[in-house]
Amino acid sequence: MSAEEVPAGTTSVTFDVRGASGGDGQYPGGNGGKVTGTLNVTGIASLFVYVGGQGGVSTTNGVAATGGWNGGANSGASSNTYVRGAGGGASDIRTVSGAWNDATSRASRKVVAGGGDFGDFGFDAEEIVHLVLDLFDQFGELLDFFLRRGNVAALVQEPGVY
Repeated sequence: MSAEEVPAGTTSVTFDVRGASGGDGQYPGGNGGKVTGTLNVTGIASLFVYVGGQGGVSTTNGVAATGGWNGGANSGASSNTYVRGAGGGASDIRTVSGAWNDATSRASRKVVAGGGDFGDFGFDAEEIVHLVLDLFDQFGELLDFFLRRGNVAALVQEPGVY
């Protein structure tokens, strides 16, 4: 964590924040997210920058890889011989200092760039967002199809009906 004093009279700062990449597993770990922009700092005396750590790697059966610092998820601890990668940690800018997982400090986040996924699937944060949006689009098209036919019951299960 880095503490940065906001100089008197400063009203905004520009930023380029990037989350850490996930650990390499069967595939390379995904890239972390990237957030750029301008932050209004009027009335803010200090900013605290938390830089996420890259996700770890485990090659030992039954041992999970450790997630990157600042919230990266640990891998599973399977008993197979696959290399397991863990999630990368987020990078963020806060207005309250504290441990990375301190609730008050986390609630003061002004900017967050998520960490990349673990290398078992090889998606980066942007790809995951696009996949989720694609799923919503496909569901919306399916719902629209049934609504036009007046057959919504096919999508909404009635209690006790299988």
